[in-house]
Amino acid sequence: MSTKTNTGLVAYCEAQLGLSYWRGTFGQVAAPDLLNQKAKQYPERYSAARQATAKAKHIGLATAALVLTASFPFVPDH
Repeated sequence: MSTKTNTGLVAYCEAQLGLSYWRGTFGQVAAPDLLNQKAKQYPERYSAARQATAKAKHIGLATAALVLTASFPFVPDH
């Protein structure tokens, strides 16, 4: 039985604040291969300037997109 609650969802979302926004991601660690994959998948969202920023500031950090809150039911209970 899940122990997930509304307050748990809020805490989960608050813990995600500050993650780099990469469309189409859900918490993966930013890596050049992932950036290339997402740039091919969403070329209108990953301009050359956006990719340069991502390479300079996000590689090695966790990423997130709006779908992150939808992933809450699948996060293991702690």
